[in-house]
Formats: sequence, C-alpha cells, structure tokens
Amino acid sequence: MTNFIVLEIQHYKDGTTGIVPPVAFEDRNQAEAKYHTVLAAAAVSEVFEHCCAMLDRQGRTIKVESFAHGQSEFPEAEGGEE
Repeated sequence: MTNFIVLEIQHYKDGTTGIVPPVAFEDRNQAEAKYHTVLAAAAVSEVFEHCCAMLDRQGRTIKVESFAHGQSEFPEAEGGEE
C-alpha cells in the first residue's frame, strides 16, 4: 500500500514547468531517502526553481523544500502582499 509520495517540480526560466512522475513508497525511510536524493540534485542544479515535496497517501504535505537559482528569492505570486 502506498503510504508516501515524493514529487519533484522544476520551474524553468522560460516560464514552463516540469513535473517528474511521482514516486510512491510503503516505507517512510525509503521515501525520505528519495526526497533527500532529489534535494541533493536540486541544490546544485541549474534549474531556475527546483522543488521537492513528500506527501502522505491522502496528499497532505509532510515536508517540502525549494532551491532558487539565479535569483535572490522567489518572485511574489500575483495578488501577493505589497
């Protein structure tokens, strides 16, 4: 039975987004290993924004981390605080 899902998201400078097919795990330690493997690659990638999330089987976020390359911080979403 799937208990954990690791999802990798990549946002590119041209405005497109890539979503790597999610990987499902029964065991949390295996999911954690995959999550940290993705983050290790994301930390040194050249992808504009490189993100990874670990979800439970009901889609609730357990943890998430992102790396922004080529910018000092993430741009604010439209309608954000000014």
